[in-house]
Amino acid sequence: MKDADASLCVLSVPEVVEEGRVVIPDRIEELFTSSTHILLNKMDLCASEDVSLAVDTLRERHPVWPVSLTSGEGLEMFLAEFGRLVNEK
Repeated sequence: MKDADASLCVLSVPEVVEEGRVVIPDRIEELFTSSTHILLNKMDLCASEDVSLAVDTLRERHPVWPVSLTSGEGLEMFLAEFGRLVNEK
């Protein structure tokens, strides 16, 4: 993944927001590069404050899309924007 033009990491919001902070396991974070994009799934299972915290924290270094694959919320925007990014590469 280090040499990839683009990579996508799917994270679950309930699993990365702990006690008011964002925690990414080291084994996952060490795979992140400047070309890593993040899909934050399961936003429907969290408080909006947790989703905002995760998005704001991760967006400092990576493009981020919060989605709920169950309800479809955010999915259309993710598909359009990530598709455009991939086509540009």
